[in-house]
Formats: sequence, structure tokens, C-alpha cells
Amino acid sequence: MSRLLHFVVACLALAACCGASLRAQGERADFEAGVAAYRAGDFARAKAHWLAALDAGAPAVERKALLQNLGNAAARAGELGPAIGWYTAALRLAPRDADVLANLEFARREAGFEPYDKGDLAATLTRIVDAWTVAEASWIALGAIALFGAVLLFEALRGGVGWRRLAILCGAGALVAIVPWVRALERERADAWLVIEKAGAPLVSEPRAGATTLETLAAGSAVRRLDALPGWVRVSGVENASGWVRAESVFQLVR
Repeated sequence: MSRLLHFVVACLALAACCGASLRAQGERADFEAGVAAYRAGDFARAKAHWLAALDAGAPAVERKALLQNLGNAAARAGELGPAIGWYTAALRLAPRDADVLANLEFARREAGFEPYDKGDLAATLTRIVDAWTVAEASWIALGAIALFGAVLLFEALRGGVGWRRLAILCGAGALVAIVPWVRALERERADAWLVIEKAGAPLVSEPRAGATTLETLAAGSAVRRLDALPGWVRVSGVENASGWVRAESVFQLVR
């Protein structure tokens, strides 16, 4: 009985490995087919292949490349709004990728949007805080907390003004290091959407034409999805007012 059980488990493991291998081959085939279509100028077919590879569950590094390629295809097809959405989604996976950022800034400039990085102090601080993936930010936070704990232990054992001041400094550093981690978790969990209408998107009270406009969401602003109906998406606006926008006015960033 034991041998039979081991045989069954081994067969299941082999089947899982074969399935994973076939999926990986399928993703690679779609990726390469998309590249060939893009080089041939068939951007619609390239998009279809890359979306298929994306939907198959490509790993994070490949997903970033797929998102960036989808942005390139949209930009070459003259669809600057979706291109900005794809590039923004790629940047969420690789927040320090210079090529993705350059493509995003170019697309925003061509579409008439404000720059992603405005260059002021607030934008610079935001870029620094958001420059880390969840894994990177968690390691930074854990390292800062571990250092704070070690200094606290030395301060308890040896005492002294110097150790106390160092403990206070490390404690402040740990608090600062937690901020990027919290921000990264929020980005990963939020059902984030991007306004891609050049003139902004009216946020209305009901999902119908002629409904009362609550506010106009600025082009390039991020909102959080709350609900959806055919042709409409209910979002939480920039000023925390919830309402409805037309589906073609926003782009889903969580991919």
C-alpha cells in the first residue's frame, strides 16, 4: 500500500512538472510571437499574444517585460492613454527601471498629461518612498527593526548616554524604514485604476448619461475601484468622493 501511495504521489508530481513546463513553453511561444508581430508592424496581433502570455501567469520579471511591451504596442498604434496605463503598471513591478520610466514620461508628454515626476520636493520624496518592491521594502524594514533591537539589547546590557542616543536614532530609522513597506503593501493590495482620458474623467453620481457630476478626475490620476457595471466603473475619487466613470476613461493597473 505504501509503495502504491508513493507511486501515485510521484506520478502527480511528474504531471505537475510537465504541466508547468508546457505552460512555460506556451508563455514563451506567445511572447516570441508577439515580438515577431510587433516587428512586422501588426500591433493588434502583438497585443493579443502578449495578453495571452500575461493571462497565463508569467512570473514578475517577465510580467514587467510584457507590460512594457504592451505599452510599446499601444504607443505605436497611437493609443497613448492605454500606453500610459501599461507603462504605469510595469513601473509598479519595477519602480526603479529607467527605461520604463522614460517610456512613461514620453507617453505622458505626447498625450498632454502632467509629468509623472514633477521634479518638486513632494514628487522626489514620493519617488524615494515608492522606489521599492514589496520584497525589497520588507527586507529594509526587517533589517532596520533588527538593528534597533540589537542596539536596544546593548543599551540594556551596557547602558550609557551614547547607547541611548543610538537606540533613539535607530528607532527613528526603523519607523522611517517601515513607511516604504506600508506603501508597497498598499500598492499591491489596492484595486488601482488610472484615469487615461486627456481631458479628465467626470465622476458622476449614477452609471448613466446625464447623471450629476461630482468632480472631474484629472488625467493621469490614480483611483481605487469599488464596483463595476457594463460600461461603467465605480471608483473612489481623488477627494475620496465615490462615483461612476465610463470604463473607457480608466485603466486597470493591477495585472
